[in-house]
Amino acid sequence: MTVIGVAGNMKRYSLTETARPEMFVPYTQKPYPTFGTMQFVVRTAAAPSAVLAGIRRAIAEVDPTIPVARVRSIDALIADMSAKARFTAWAITVFGTASLLLAVFGIYGLVAYTVSQRRQEFGLRSALGATRAQIVTLVLGEGMRLAGVAVGLGIGAAVLAAQALRSLLFGVSAFDPLTLGATGGIVLAATIAACALPALRASAVEPKVALDNL
Repeated sequence: MTVIGVAGNMKRYSLTETARPEMFVPYTQKPYPTFGTMQFVVRTAAAPSAVLAGIRRAIAEVDPTIPVARVRSIDALIADMSAKARFTAWAITVFGTASLLLAVFGIYGLVAYTVSQRRQEFGLRSALGATRAQIVTLVLGEGMRLAGVAVGLGIGAAVLAAQALRSLLFGVSAFDPLTLGATGGIVLAATIAACALPALRASAVEPKVALDNL
């Protein structure tokens, strides 16, 4: 055989498998074990449906008895192969979003409860000269420290869980710093939003609340 070019590595059976060396040879020199199946790949700039009739005519001109079955575009083939991965990604997204909402409501409830238990303290701080901005900063800071610990633990758990998800990924890395950073940023932003209302309530506590309970 005469080498006429170099072919790139290919994934033959799965999008998640490692690309392997591939070689193309003339069919007449290395035919399939049986003539029951034969595959053609046609590259076209037009829509697949627009060239299908021409492909059928070209094959019929060679041998009218050859049937043309299971005509699919590459996009449809990839969609079928990635259906399970896309469903898994969708399910993980739904559960992840639900977990984020639960975390936000949990942080809000915790901070709101803490603020209600510290009304006397905040009133005393106001009586001693603390401004509303200082009290808001205090409450937000405590909430952000809590969120920072949670984000750190979450990123660590995500790195460990990435090993289990590696088999479901293709075209992307399991350790994507941008994704991890964006997720942490969303959690921190959600924490600020969850702490904002309790912080404003804390800053509105009047000094007399503390003085009446001394």
